[in-house]
Amino acid sequence: MNGPSYASAVSLSTDLKGQDVVRETLHEAWEAVDEKFVDPYSKEAWSEALQESLAKISHTATKEEGYDVIQHMLATLGDRYTRLLPPSQARAFEADTTGQVVHVGLQAQRAETEAGPFMRVSFVLTGSPAHEAGLRVGDILHTVNGLPAATLDRTDLTAMLHQSVHVEVQQSRPQVPMAMRNLYLTARPVEVYPVIHSLLPRQTPISCSPNLPLVEDGGLTGYLAIQSFGTNTAHDTSAAIAKLQAEGASAFILDLRGLDVAGLLRHQNDVFCYVAHRDGVYHPIFVESEGPAAASPMVVLVNGGTASTSELLAGSLHAGGRAATIGEHTFGKGRTQKVLQLHDKSTLLVSNSLVTTPALERIDKVGLEPDRLCKTGSGPADALKTEPLEPDTLAKDLQADQCVRMALQALSSASPPRA
Repeated sequence: MNGPSYASAVSLSTDLKGQDVVRETLHEAWEAVDEKFVDPYSKEAWSEALQESLAKISHTATKEEGYDVIQHMLATLGDRYTRLLPPSQARAFEADTTGQVVHVGLQAQRAETEAGPFMRVSFVLTGSPAHEAGLRVGDILHTVNGLPAATLDRTDLTAMLHQSVHVEVQQSRPQVPMAMRNLYLTARPVEVYPVIHSLLPRQTPISCSPNLPLVEDGGLTGYLAIQSFGTNTAHDTSAAIAKLQAEGASAFILDLRGLDVAGLLRHQNDVFCYVAHRDGVYHPIFVESEGPAAASPMVVLVNGGTASTSELLAGSLHAGGRAATIGEHTFGKGRTQKVLQLHDKSTLLVSNSLVTTPALERIDKVGLEPDRLCKTGSGPADALKTEPLEPDTLAKDLQADQCVRMALQALSSASPPRA
């Protein structure tokens, strides 16, 4: 009974059970897209994709192969944001919305050169395994678990960095040899502070934007860097604004650079954005309550990593005449995803709406052009923080950032914002 034939039978039974699980997941994903997907698509082609995928799943040997079939079906829609997160990736996705995560403490961003794409380290979590191993912003990430980092999509890379990984990294810093290092980083729980803040003096005035809400008092500016959007972000941002105002801040710099809270920064009943679902009709979304910094002059820092929620926030503040923008052209993700939990603990993300600024400016696949160009780094300071920096140290680091200096100068130039 325990011979080879029995083992083969058990293996076959397990494979068939796995196919049944994935087959049900396939149907769930197909139906969700059929009901919610925002872009025009051929119903006939979508039905054919279902039948082809069901046939392919019958020939898969593992759940992972079955999930790949579903991913290929979703890819036929031509929308990179509509995707399936298998259970392991779904857990990492859920963890990213809370302050407590298991992670190696490393984030990377794609960059392009004439020689081709590569992945540059964009954030290193202070006190994390990556930080303790000597990794810093600007280092080049060559491989993750033996796979070329430049070939990994954002979802796969994020999931891998929530687990212990082998990485091959090339240091790229002044006075540091360009040595290749092979490291094993052990993931562990880390606490991420989604908002860092500092009090800064304004500087010599410059011209920035005709509608820039600026002040003449030469006083103090509150700097806010939102580093992640999660369950604690709104509370932490509100607390940071209140603290900075109590310390004398009468204007603000909002740093959204490097991001993949609106009610805190806009007037009640302002239009925050317009949203359209698959019927193509745009409806206004209003700010529900008055925020503590709704009337304060503001500059928003952006770059090519400013995307999705942060990009929409920047566009809303700018189009509403609340703030000027400084930095680089933004990423161009102007669509939102419905997040659905499936029966096997997978997560399905389906693009179900398009968003524009209050001025009905398109964001999706276009991005936003800042009022004033400034070559930026990947984000605030050099890392996400597991603990606040000393105020003097943080202020010194920030004033070495040319875009922060430009924002401080702009906030010393003109008249208060309109109410």
